[in-house]
Amino acid sequence: MVSGISAAIGMEKSFEKDQVQKNLQHLTKNWPGDPNAKNAQFLVAEGFSAKGDFEKAAEEFLKVQEDANLFEQAMVMGGKSYYD
Repeated sequence: MVSGISAAIGMEKSFEKDQVQKNLQHLTKNWPGDPNAKNAQFLVAEGFSAKGDFEKAAEEFLKVQEDANLFEQAMVMGGKSYYD
């Protein structure tokens, strides 16, 4: 019984993570010039990386704008994603 509850909690967390990623994608798509969106793009990419979708993660890391605080880290992670 406990394992069933643990599985349900894990699924809920996965659903919440998917919702957060969708919200971040919405932010980056609709307000790309907003300073928060510039760094949100990095988080979108991290979400794909965490799911094991490294090709999509690499694409998303490369979308981080040059004036974003996380630009340099995004470029490194984008390159690394091709090798994971």
